[in-house]
Amino acid sequence: MDLTNAFGSIPHPVLTQLFRSLPLPDHLRQRLADIYTDNEWEFVCDEGPVQAHPVTCVQLGDGLSPIIFNLASEPLVRTAKGGQGINVLGQVIWTTVYADDTALLARTPGEL
Repeated sequence: MDLTNAFGSIPHPVLTQLFRSLPLPDHLRQRLADIYTDNEWEFVCDEGPVQAHPVTCVQLGDGLSPIIFNLASEPLVRTAKGGQGINVLGQVIWTTVYADDTALLARTPGEL
């Protein structure tokens, strides 16, 4: 399973909570918060600048995107990898992941 727009699925307010939950030095936590707060894209054309567009989620091409995505999804993945799995729509599943690719595991093909 390859998540579509995986990095863009994590809104900046979630990142604020994520950074607070990690055992990071305060100066690094503040730097990360600054990177993902009040950002805008502004496109410049031959005719001049175009209206700025706010950036509200992690962007593809951002060098930290894979790391931030993995940190944000870690609690869910850790739960799903555990002995009990995770209940999704009444079905217990187990998972393993690499970056934004997720493999769902089951005991039988019918469970998948």
